[in-house]
Amino acid sequence: MARILNKNKARMATHQVVEEKTGYEVGSVLPFPYIIDQQLVEYDFIYGGIGEKYAALKIEAKAILELTNVVASFE
Repeated sequence: MARILNKNKARMATHQVVEEKTGYEVGSVLPFPYIIDQQLVEYDFIYGGIGEKYAALKIEAKAILELTNVVASFE
C-alpha cells in the first residue's frame, strides 16, 4: 500500500480519524478513489458503505472494478 501511494509507510485509519476526515462512521464512508485488493474479485459479492449508518451496498465483486474509481490495485 505504501509503495502504491509513494509513501514510506501506510496504516489503517482509526475509527476516530475516519469520522473526523469524512464525517461518516466506519462502514458508512461514501465512495472515493479506491486502491483495491485483487483478491476481492474472487468473491461472488462484496459489501460496502453508502453513507448511511444502517445500510450497505451489495455488489458483484467484479463489477466494483467497472463501477468505481479504482486508481490502483495490489495482491
